[in-house]
Amino acid sequence: MSDIRKYITLIENARQQNSHLFEKVVILGGSIPNELKTIINDFLEENYEDVEYSKKRDNCGVVASNFQFFAEKRGVNVKRVEGNFKIEKYIPNKKDLTKKELMDMKDKGYEIPKDIMAYAKEQGFMEELYFIPHYWNNYNGIIIDFSAYYQFKETGMVNHITKENYKH
Repeated sequence: MSDIRKYITLIENARQQNSHLFEKVVILGGSIPNELKTIINDFLEENYEDVEYSKKRDNCGVVASNFQFFAEKRGVNVKRVEGNFKIEKYIPNKKDLTKKELMDMKDKGYEIPKDIMAYAKEQGFMEELYFIPHYWNNYNGIIIDFSAYYQFKETGMVNHITKENYKH
């Protein structure tokens, strides 16, 4: 196969992968203009590493910030929003507790992360565990989220992602 044909195949594969990634971008609250669709596709194509990085919990802020700057460079005002994402099913994670809480758990004989729910119930902050700190983007009231599908849907923390999951 010639070098040109290999390059064309590489580009075609990247476009297919990019199209697959676009399907995983959460867009809620209305339809987005074609210009913004193009910007999202370009961002996915040029910032694949950011999207991959954002798949892990607590890594959503980087992709939201980078998309904001990316869109602004193209003349589109997109905001980065800091808030919480309401989940349906809590999966224990030591990142959800402060160092002081972790030390207190250890001192009381709790096993981390297995006993986080029991500890939270004892300490009176069980409900807070269902609100995960999260970053996303907003364009004229429309939510654009590059990481929610991976962090919350794929992990089983939610069955469906709706505007009601987003709290700020």
